[in-house]
Amino acid sequence: MILKALVPEYKDSSNEDIRDKYIQGDVRNSIDNSEAQDELASYGSGVEQGAVTYDIRFDALLPMRTKKHSKILINLEAQKNTKSLSYKPATRGIYYACNMVTSEYTVFSHSHYEKIEKVYSIWICMSPSSKQAGSLNIYDMNERQISKHECLEKEDYDKLAVVVYHIGEFEEGSNGDYNMIEMADLITHALGKDSSPEEVKDYLRTRHNIEIDKKLEEDIDTMCNWADVIEERGLIRGREEDALRMIADGELPLEKIAAYTDLPLERVRELAEKKSA
Repeated sequence: MILKALVPEYKDSSNEDIRDKYIQGDVRNSIDNSEAQDELASYGSGVEQGAVTYDIRFDALLPMRTKKHSKILINLEAQKNTKSLSYKPATRGIYYACNMVTSEYTVFSHSHYEKIEKVYSIWICMSPSSKQAGSLNIYDMNERQISKHECLEKEDYDKLAVVVYHIGEFEEGSNGDYNMIEMADLITHALGKDSSPEEVKDYLRTRHNIEIDKKLEEDIDTMCNWADVIEERGLIRGREEDALRMIADGELPLEKIAAYTDLPLERVRELAEKKSA
C-alpha cells in the first residue's frame, strides 16, 4: 500500500501485483534479519562516515519497463522521534537517496549515466507533534526553464525523491488522493495506535472489507512488529554513533568505549576499523 500511495509509478497497480510481481527479494527479511539486509544491498558507500545503514532497502520492478529503465530503488525508514533531532528527516533522506544513486555506478559501465534508475527514500515519522500529525510532503526534482528549452524528457533528470509522512490521518480538504488517504488511515491504525495484529485484521475486514489470506496475515504481523524492531534498531544505532564520536576523540581505549555504550567489544573494534579505513 505504501508504494501504491507514495510512488506514482505504481498508482495504477494492485497491491497484490506490487507485492508479488514487482518487489524484488523478501522485504520481511530486510526488517528482521541483518544478514538478509546485506543481500539486499542495505549498505551504500558513505561519503564521510563509511557505510549508511538503511532500515529497509529493496528494488522494485517497474510496471512499465523501457530499454533504459527497469526498476526503482526504494529505501523505507521509520523515525521514532524527531523532536530531539538537529536536522529534518527530509535532509537526511536526501543524503540516503544520493547514497543510493552513487551505489548504482557498480551496475553500469563506460559512463552510461542514462542507465541510472530512480530512487525513493520514504520516511515514516512515528511520534509527530499535533501540528505535524497527518502531514505528507514530497521533495523531488523539477526543471526550471530560464532561457530557451532543451526539451529533456523527465526521466532524464527525475532521479531522486524523498517522501516524509508524519503518522496521522489526513485533514479534510488535503491534496491527498484516495490511495494516500487509505495509506494514512491504515498506517495510523497499524503503527500509530499500538494496535495488536488481531485488531488491525479486524479493522481491515470491517473498514476496508479486505479478506485476510495467509500472505496478508504475515504482512500485518510484520507491520505491527515493525515499530518495536525499528525502535530497538534506533537505540543500537544511537549507541554506535556515540561510540564513533568517542573513537574520533581518541581519548578512551576501545574497552571503555564498549562499556560506556553497552556495545560488544567486537562491534566497537569493527567501528574503529571502518573509521580508520
